[in-house]
Amino acid sequence: MLGNVDPSNTSSWGDVYIGKDSYGSVRVDGGTDVESWDVILGYGSGVTGEATINGAGTTWENRVWSYEDSIWVGFLGTGILNINNGGTVNSHSTGLGCQSGSQGTVMVSGNGSALNNGGICVGQLGKGTLEITNRGTVVNDHGCIGFEIGSEGTAKVDGAGSTWTNNSLLAVGHSGTGTLNITGGGTVISGSGADEDRGDIGFDYDAKGTVTVDGAGSTWTNNCILYVGYHGTAALNITNGGKVDCDCDYECFIGVDSGSRGTVTVDGAGSTWTNNCILDVGRSGSGTLNITGGGTVSVSSDGGYSTSYIGHYSTSEGTATVDGAGSALSTDNLFVGSSGNGTLKITGGGVVNSSTCYIGAGSGSNSMGTVTVDGTDSACHTGYLYVGYFGAATLNIANGGMVAAAADASINDKSLLSIRVGNDDMLTVGGDFTNNGAVRLTADADLQAGIYTPISVAGDWADGGAYEAFGGVWDAPAHVFIVGAMTEANVNGQATIHLDADQRIKVGNALVASFMPTEEHTQLDFTATATSDSALEGLLALLGENESVQASWDFNVSGLPTGDDVMLSFTLSESLTTGDCRIWHYNGTWTSYSADDLLVSDDWASFTVDSFSTYAVTATVVPEPQALTLLIVAGLIGMLQRRFR
Repeated sequence: MLGNVDPSNTSSWGDVYIGKDSYGSVRVDGGTDVESWDVILGYGSGVTGEATINGAGTTWENRVWSYEDSIWVGFLGTGILNINNGGTVNSHSTGLGCQSGSQGTVMVSGNGSALNNGGICVGQLGKGTLEITNRGTVVNDHGCIGFEIGSEGTAKVDGAGSTWTNNSLLAVGHSGTGTLNITGGGTVISGSGADEDRGDIGFDYDAKGTVTVDGAGSTWTNNCILYVGYHGTAALNITNGGKVDCDCDYECFIGVDSGSRGTVTVDGAGSTWTNNCILDVGRSGSGTLNITGGGTVSVSSDGGYSTSYIGHYSTSEGTATVDGAGSALSTDNLFVGSSGNGTLKITGGGVVNSSTCYIGAGSGSNSMGTVTVDGTDSACHTGYLYVGYFGAATLNIANGGMVAAAADASINDKSLLSIRVGNDDMLTVGGDFTNNGAVRLTADADLQAGIYTPISVAGDWADGGAYEAFGGVWDAPAHVFIVGAMTEANVNGQATIHLDADQRIKVGNALVASFMPTEEHTQLDFTATATSDSALEGLLALLGENESVQASWDFNVSGLPTGDDVMLSFTLSESLTTGDCRIWHYNGTWTSYSADDLLVSDDWASFTVDSFSTYAVTATVVPEPQALTLLIVAGLIGMLQRRFR
């Protein structure tokens, strides 16, 4: 025992101050038992109090006389509690960083080392840190990281055998900022099955919560409801083989309430998120689910019935991405845009499996669903497929992507099926196919001439809707897409085609224009010219930080039938995604052009226009750190050169 400890005699401890007015420390080891009432480590502002409980059989019992006794680690000052090498601390509750400006740290390390609480708060009003390592254990009824507004809490559970068990609620970012890292095979358990005994990340309106589960064997088991962004902002990262299991009879939510923002990322081979319940990606708030690099998400239930919503209620925004070989989402019913706005992107060989897929399922005006399946081996496998159930929907299939409906598929009168034809069987239907909306078929920018069957139907084919063809001809009786040879043109050179025979013009290696066919011998004259520097200067003045012009062309076209759209495909100067790009239109002044069907893939940006003049593609790309450093250095050199000339 060193410094300021009150009372100084451990045999008469009741309420204990370690570091009340000046530094104080206590070390208990050698199998000693200590008993106390309330304990405060680091009572005064700027004062440090430290306690170490060390060795097998060494025990600090802080709930003998009253079940309300607590340990305050950092009350106004700095508190440190070390539990090592098999030592044990038992307390009704433990608070870390209790008041504003305080700092509390608890470290539980070593096999058999344990902290047992009724409740633990890591960062109550101040800053708190909890570290559980080397097979240490912490057990409590409820746990909180970052409790009040302005608080900061961090917890780490690292190494195989290191365990934090929360028998009821675990809140990461209740009203403050909370961070939980589960690494190296560590384990966290939360929830008991009751609705109030759940996992919360980013609970209150000002809260920010982040949970990372990283590495093979690292696991978070949540035995009740999981909220990722209830009112606040939250992130759950499952990486490098980490695992999260949610086992309850209700739901897991990402972006629960209006104004909330939740993001879940499952990245890397072996990284898994298993939900034995309903999954909501954007319940009433904004929800994002990213499944990348071979990560997997499964939604199931003990009864064999499960549902996933992307954009559930009317105020919601839900986005899910399944990208990369081995990346997969498996569920029973899948709703993309239930009553809100839902977007699902399947790219890079990712796969989604469902028994029924509803896109744009709700009847309200905010119900909009969009699914894009883009790239070789990217696939959506389902039983029944509804492109628009009550709401509006778009299904995009491009660049070798594939959608397979084992049963029936239908398109309602508000919805669009868009296929960038690159091969056969891009949509396969095992039962009947009904089109009461619109089907748009577009030849890929580099598609060879030939006859293609992009839609394959085993059952009956019912057509009450429209068919649009760009760059080819749709043969309705035969259900095939006939693509002719490409007409070549030079920049500034005029190309002439007759739309009954030819529907594609390629200008150098820079752009492709795909037209709708006509039954009549309609002559079309087409010229593409690079946009002038003076016009581009006006566009550059409108661009944001890190945004650049990728391509810009002036068009002069005569003979285009009134009302016909055209698909334009521009080559890009670097590899980009659809989200990186936006389209501009110039007709004396530059305005942003709403291209709802914009698709960027294989260094081509493709979109539909309804009139000709000048169009440009711009992209926002944040430089990599190394590239950013080079830009900064280059800027400094330029400044110095100008300064010393």
